[in-house]
Amino acid sequence: MSTADIYSGTGGLDASIQYELNSGENAGPGLRTTLEFMAPFINKRTSLSDLIALGVYTSVRSCGGPAVAIRAGRRNAKGDGNKGVPQPENSVSDFEQKFDRMGFTHEEAIQAVACGHTLGGVHSAQFADIVPPGSATNGVASLDYSMSVFDNKVVTEYLSGSTKNPLVVGHSVTISKHSDFKLFNSDGNNTMERMADNNRFPEICRTVLQKMIDVVPSGIELTRAIGPFMVKPVNLQLTLENGGSTLLFTGFIRVKTSGTPGGSITSITITYKNREGGSSCGPGTCSITATAQGQGQGFDDTFAFFPIEANIPVSSGIYSFVVTVNYANGGRTRSPKVVFRDPTALTLVAAVRNDRISQGALATISYKVPQSNSPVPALKTATIKLKKGNCIGEYTFFTIDHEIEGGLADESHIDLSNGDISDSFKSVNDIQGSCRPFSNPSSCNDVRGGLPRRQP
Repeated sequence: MSTADIYSGTGGLDASIQYELNSGENAGPGLRTTLEFMAPFINKRTSLSDLIALGVYTSVRSCGGPAVAIRAGRRNAKGDGNKGVPQPENSVSDFEQKFDRMGFTHEEAIQAVACGHTLGGVHSAQFADIVPPGSATNGVASLDYSMSVFDNKVVTEYLSGSTKNPLVVGHSVTISKHSDFKLFNSDGNNTMERMADNNRFPEICRTVLQKMIDVVPSGIELTRAIGPFMVKPVNLQLTLENGGSTLLFTGFIRVKTSGTPGGSITSITITYKNREGGSSCGPGTCSITATAQGQGQGFDDTFAFFPIEANIPVSSGIYSFVVTVNYANGGRTRSPKVVFRDPTALTLVAAVRNDRISQGALATISYKVPQSNSPVPALKTATIKLKKGNCIGEYTFFTIDHEIEGGLADESHIDLSNGDISDSFKSVNDIQGSCRPFSNPSSCNDVRGGLPRRQP
């Protein structure tokens, strides 16, 4: 984010660093390997700059630090940004000017450096004048004695005079590259004294790191802080089966279990509406019950997973559903309504209801291509019209053969649309590898029940 100029509204956390690895200001292989690690997670809904912000949360939490709230909505720069990364040889006045340009007060500059330097060290391979070769274990001089723990030892060791921080003591002093000392000492150690409190340190760091990752170019509107949904449907799929007479409804529901008001969860109930928005679902009822078959653990939350597998008559279909979470003490929680765009089933074939075939089918493929000036690939899109094929029961198949370019096909996503209805953001990895032919396909029929009714 140090490319930021808040006065002109440019720079900040915009992922321009991917184009700046050879600028001389961003030394060391760690930056490149971090970007390469993040590259598979980039897609049209997740920018590299949002992933870099998320990296602050995950790295700090995994090392025992506070949870830094993450907001989304950042956009990636198309090229490198302005220079101006603070350097060890800078004077205090240089630091003040650079951090002011980024929107930080002098106190916040000290806080940001102290919070960042509680982890890691200085590498001899990149800074041999600060850490002479052979002077540190594995060529890395730790910034404090607990280099992989997010704590305030970088502060307390500095104040007590016991620090081995190579940016405070040692060879850096003789060449005026003891940048931590220059900054920490610049207000008479007042800020560092306040950060010596074990209880205050995490909250100070939470605030200043949050501010750091929220420095973005003007015109960017960040979302509210991201948190886990209480109930989240995952990998839902409708598969046409039994000669086109039934829909196999599969997937799972992830339910947040930490902080739940009703104690342990016994089961969930999915109550759905047919394609007309009604409660008539053929010979069966419009409900599905599932029990947990797996647990998950995040840094701050726990989850239970409820698999779904149910057959739904094509004649009634499914338009939307709600999930009711059932607790051991008799309590219940209902999720917001989830709209299931009935019906599109996609591997490399789209099944479109016969009363909608006049609107055809389009596939929009979001894929990645390598960039010569960045370790991160660029996103591209291709929109392809599917060809009308055979009618099976109450559906007509539309098909397309398409080779995804770029060599990263497994990181692609597909949107399938039929007029104003779409089945969006399907990972290629979630698509079955082959389509089996229908056995005993039913004759071509009109769909009973008419068009899907619009829901508010």
